[in-house]
Amino acid sequence: FPQYAVSLPFYSFMLLHMIINAAGAVPGIFLFVLRKQKFLFLQGILANILTLVLYIAFIPFFGIWGMAFEYVLTPALMFKVLYWYLATVKPGVSIQWKSLFIFGKDDKAFLLSMYAEIK
Repeated sequence: FPQYAVSLPFYSFMLLHMIINAAGAVPGIFLFVLRKQKFLFLQGILANILTLVLYIAFIPFFGIWGMAFEYVLTPALMFKVLYWYLATVKPGVSIQWKSLFIFGKDDKAFLLSMYAEIK
């Protein structure tokens, strides 16, 4: 489909949304378990307002790239808000960023078991 080749750079950039959104689900689940639904509701409203503001700010300056920037920036900012609030509610909670990039023996065993299931 050569007519869609123009949109590939946008799509490639917007794939970051999936990673950021998945990371943002973790503190959201913690807050749900801690029964902080009121904050999660307000965070949802804040996300919608931020989306609107960023669209209004970015589209005139960046055009269609402004929409892509908003699509990635809003969940990144909301992840930061969720993580900050979780850290204030439960001070002992922290993300070990290095552990996200380590491939250990448990990861290898998991992938081998997944491969065995598929095979």
